[in-house]
Amino acid sequence: MRPALGDEKVAIRPAWLQDSPVVAWSFAAMAFLATFALRYTLDSELPAGFPFLTFFPAVILTTFLAGLWPGIGVAIAGGLSCNSARPGNAKADHSGLKGRSSA
Repeated sequence: MRPALGDEKVAIRPAWLQDSPVVAWSFAAMAFLATFALRYTLDSELPAGFPFLTFFPAVILTTFLAGLWPGIGVAIAGGLSCNSARPGNAKADHSGLKGRSSA
């Protein structure tokens, strides 16, 4: 019987991340939070058209070290946070929509 998708053991992945889903998902949460803090801090220095840029390494490392599903979780959380929590983002604060009519 084949293991479920993302459940196979990988020789390169550290054993402490393979054996416990709680540790793997905790690693994914810490990777996301660290990357989000980095993105938020460096927002003015990074190119405006690439909000997901800082999340690429976090997704790749999390997928490689913690597994497929934690990596997908970081990718989804990163994508959602890029569009809603950036400083000065008109979508997040809706300040650019005041006084406009919907014509």
